[in-house]
Amino acid sequence: QQSTRPLINRPRTGDQSISRSRSRVRIQAYFESFDDGAVRAVKEGSDQAKALKVSSVRPEHLIYGLVAGKDETAKTLANAGVTKDAVLQKLGTPAEENKPARGLFGGSGNRAQNGSAPVGFSSELEGVFAKAVKTAKAVDKDALVSTKVLVFALLFQKS
Repeated sequence: QQSTRPLINRPRTGDQSISRSRSRVRIQAYFESFDDGAVRAVKEGSDQAKALKVSSVRPEHLIYGLVAGKDETAKTLANAGVTKDAVLQKLGTPAEENKPARGLFGGSGNRAQNGSAPVGFSSELEGVFAKAVKTAKAVDKDALVSTKVLVFALLFQKS
């Protein structure tokens, strides 16, 4: 007799589980190289992605986290016209739940169909994190990734 339990409750097996596990380890290693401001920006962006009910945290959510800060990087971005309101306008709002999100870097923005919380970071954002760590370490092997380095990595990410 087969189990009637939904598939969602079964433990993950195979390559998908290994891939997710490696991704989590990689992300944790990145955050160990981030300063407090960079960690706050990522958390703020992640919180915004959750509020928008998208399936993954993308570079545009990090941009929101960066402009939501109160540091020099946020002020510089605001002076260039990159404000919280401008980013939110591009991201959409929870009230627009039935409309596709408009990604700043192209694509649909990955709005979750079932309203679930983000499942993790997009591959594009993981690439930004990797570029940021590599950039900081190129300057000083003990340097931490700052919000300025995150902006640099966003500007030079491969599309």
